[in-house]
Amino acid sequence: MNAACSLTDAQRRQGMRMVYCSQAIGVHLQMMIAFSAVGPLFIKQLGGSDLQAMLPSVMNSLLILLQIPLSLFVRPVRWKTTLVGCWFLSSFPMLAGIAAPWLVAGPAVVWAVLGSMILMLTLLNAGSAFWFPLLHDVIPDDQRGRFFGRMRALWSLALFGVSILCGLFLGQNPPVWKFQVVLGLLTLLQFAREPFVSRIPETAGKAREAMCDWADVRRIVTGKPLLKFCGYYMFLIFLVGFLGQPLVLYMKHLGFSARDNTIIFAASTLGGVAALLAAGGWIDRLGARKVLAGVHIVMSVLALLAAAAGGLSMNMARPLMTGVLILSGAALSAGKLANTAQIFQMAPVQGKAFFMCLAMGVFSAAAALSPLAAGWILDSRLAQTSFAPGGLGFDIYQVMFVLAGLFLLISIPLVRVVPDVRQASDVTVDEAKFV
Repeated sequence: MNAACSLTDAQRRQGMRMVYCSQAIGVHLQMMIAFSAVGPLFIKQLGGSDLQAMLPSVMNSLLILLQIPLSLFVRPVRWKTTLVGCWFLSSFPMLAGIAAPWLVAGPAVVWAVLGSMILMLTLLNAGSAFWFPLLHDVIPDDQRGRFFGRMRALWSLALFGVSILCGLFLGQNPPVWKFQVVLGLLTLLQFAREPFVSRIPETAGKAREAMCDWADVRRIVTGKPLLKFCGYYMFLIFLVGFLGQPLVLYMKHLGFSARDNTIIFAASTLGGVAALLAAGGWIDRLGARKVLAGVHIVMSVLALLAAAAGGLSMNMARPLMTGVLILSGAALSAGKLANTAQIFQMAPVQGKAFFMCLAMGVFSAAAALSPLAAGWILDSRLAQTSFAPGGLGFDIYQVMFVLAGLFLLISIPLVRVVPDVRQASDVTVDEAKFV
């Protein structure tokens, strides 16, 4: 049974509705800065380097590590209060970043905007330490895959619409003020989600839960199922990360306009919507292992296709990259959904906040490595290097995608380390399995 035994069915339904609304309305600012084309293009328009353009995505992933100590030292009775407070305060630094181009001149403006973005992401990630533990008590055990599939499909569809409108508004070569307008409206939407988050119900027993002690921490971090799963998924997310925001720089390198770049990158969101609706049911019935194996195959093929786009004309590269983004969004969304469902299944009753924050933190740290590596490579001398194996010419972007695709393909056997808990039981994995 779900740990949320003190919640009625009506309260759970209300909680799930509030989650749907809060995510569909308020998640766009973080996504646009850390996972879309808008953030990197804004930094580039201000005169930032490729490495600086990748920093918001990198920092968003690394800052999730803050959730690990917070999950240990914030009492369970304060979880929701901390979540709501941090998310509310997070919008104010972004307002300062939007105003920075009017107040700061020269190269310092890039760092002023980056500092505002990073502070906003810090507060968002600090509050998010208690997002999954809150949802763990609301979502019934047998609906996790479908719930997260519907939730992410809903906000992904909203994000796709917002991305298309942003791309049309930004146009071919947008001035800075257009980016400010887009980010300002998204900041207002982030403010607007707070009433919905506040209405998500908590279990009455949460106030009586004991803090996670060091015995719980030791038991969790030494558990073989978690260590194996974390090691595998970190490797997977690092490889697929090269088909994330580095593609923004790749398409800019190929000559795509800001409008085309933003709209085509938004196609990954559209692909994610269809995949999430289907993958949720698959995960509930079959478990995460088979879904993750499919992610390896699809993302490997797409990485090789992305590399091939560099040798095509713009008329051919544009539809190819659109297809690559749609399918990569679908595969990546299915993989993340499988990961989330797996973590919920593996979470122990005592110390679940620490367990979830630890797992999500190390996964996000791995996700930060690929854009960081791509940004460093593109700002180094390697960016000017070309390769010609077998007489074929490859630039540095194509080499990165080819290597990512090959490693995705040969690492498929690693999926066997994923605990296939759905075949054994429909309840949370017993704590003894982590000893």
